[in-house]
Amino acid sequence: MAKLRRELQEKRERRVGRGGGPGFAVKKEGAAQVVLVGLPNSGKSTLLRKLTSARPEVADYPFTTREPVPGMMQFEDVQVQLVEVPALVEGSRLGKGLGGQPLSVARTADVIALVIDVSADPVQQIQTLVSEFRAAGIKLNQTQPKITIQRRSTGGVEIRGAGMVYGGEAEIKRALQERNIHNAFVAIEEPVTIEELEEALDEATVYIRAFIVLTKCDLPETSPKLKLVEREFGDQFQIIAANDTTEGLKKSIYENLDLIRVYTKRPDEEPTRRPLVLPKGSTVLHVARSVHKDFEKGLKFARVWGSTKFPGQRVSRDYILRDKDIIELHA
Repeated sequence: MAKLRRELQEKRERRVGRGGGPGFAVKKEGAAQVVLVGLPNSGKSTLLRKLTSARPEVADYPFTTREPVPGMMQFEDVQVQLVEVPALVEGSRLGKGLGGQPLSVARTADVIALVIDVSADPVQQIQTLVSEFRAAGIKLNQTQPKITIQRRSTGGVEIRGAGMVYGGEAEIKRALQERNIHNAFVAIEEPVTIEELEEALDEATVYIRAFIVLTKCDLPETSPKLKLVEREFGDQFQIIAANDTTEGLKKSIYENLDLIRVYTKRPDEEPTRRPLVLPKGSTVLHVARSVHKDFEKGLKFARVWGSTKFPGQRVSRDYILRDKDIIELHA
């Protein structure tokens, strides 16, 4: 009974980080929202001051920042919103430090930046943050499994692709029953573990891109620690050293957002100065959809300047665009 009480208490506390309790809310602005997350005194406020016009308090004592502080980072012709949240500590999701409220901002971000003081123990800092995120149902740089779960009011459980899960249909039904799901359609399109299935059943689980920003790395004695972080986490995260110039740092952050800028133009006119900002991998059809639904319906072809072999080359609706392409739509 004592064990069950502890588990119930942990679940209640964990809901703060999973969106089930009170939390911070920051309205998204700009091309993307990047949330700066780190342990106390990791350099988040200094980073925000360097990259935006925001002026958060900077001090050498922990928890100087007690609520989210947003700022707009201007990179060339794109604005990106950076949001500093209060520091996390080991056990934040369970109420330690300032609690799990910072996680409520992070879980709705477009991208998360792990701000790490490389002069301290960077490996331990990264492990602590990743652990807090994982426990709060926030998966960093992980691809969401191809699992579709549609709850229904009647009809029992229908499963497609049961052979993709070790244990098959019996194991899937057990996982559903544990969550009181008795009527649902479940489609599994790739091999997954039972743990991945259980995460998919948890509606609070989110999958977010993340990168690491190393601060205080301009000291000679930090060089071995920089290499250690690269060796330990380079396969999982893109790593940015904050000792770069301000413009260089902005460029590195922008490149980690996986966005492209596309400039539209009409025949015989100059391109627009203000770009459309779209996810990397977007096609001509995505641009047409962003401009107007009528373009999407009647689009015949487009001409593109930039990534094509020659200027103004005619391309199909499925042509994949690149950053700074200029496009002319023809319906």
